[in-house]
Amino acid sequence: MIVEFFGLPGAGKTSLESALLEALAPRGLSIVSRDEAVSELIDAWSGIRRDPPSLLSRGSSAFYRWRLVRDALTARPPLLDLSALRHPHLVRAARRVAENARLYPWLRKPASGNRIAILCEGIIQHLIAYTAWRELLGARDATPDLGALLRPLLQSDSMLVHVDLPVADAQQRLLARGAPPLWPNTPIEQVEAAFLAATDAVMQALPDGSQHKLIHIDAATVGRDWRRPAEALAQTICED
Repeated sequence: MIVEFFGLPGAGKTSLESALLEALAPRGLSIVSRDEAVSELIDAWSGIRRDPPSLLSRGSSAFYRWRLVRDALTARPPLLDLSALRHPHLVRAARRVAENARLYPWLRKPASGNRIAILCEGIIQHLIAYTAWRELLGARDATPDLGALLRPLLQSDSMLVHVDLPVADAQQRLLARGAPPLWPNTPIEQVEAAFLAATDAVMQALPDGSQHKLIHIDAATVGRDWRRPAEALAQTICED
């Protein structure tokens, strides 16, 4: 099973992930995080273990990131053009979208084990970020087909968790902890508006017939105690 969270920046995705991992810990399930899965994927692809770190492992990680940029440039239609390479936030989002095309099949391979992947950010969130940054930067190239990107990755083992929070509340949370360094020159209000529009666009593109499960969590009613929604989500995961 692949469980992924999506929502506005500041909605509480990381907080919910932490609470969910705590709720799942005593249940004896085999859990893998996104970072762990990516590390395993790089190890398997390169044949070089990243733990312990070495010059070779750092080199393989750098080459892996370059390969993802190449994937984004050569996708049909491309996720990036050469002019977009000067915008690191857009490149990062496109690289993550391209990474999911490799990561999800890896997670579903029998060799990777019968595990539950808990992804604070997965294909949905990365497509939202990619779409938002295209809007913020005024991208003029052809917009990729979001449904075509989602269709091969969302299957019956996909659980999508929408952490929903009003824009004003999300902005307050971001301001309380300081604006993310990824957005040093963009007002938070503008970023949130772009992410909200991109969320609507990606949700409208969710493919029919993929049999994925979509769960909404109203973060406005949660406050700071994520244990209750995390326990309910853990129960749903175990029942599935």
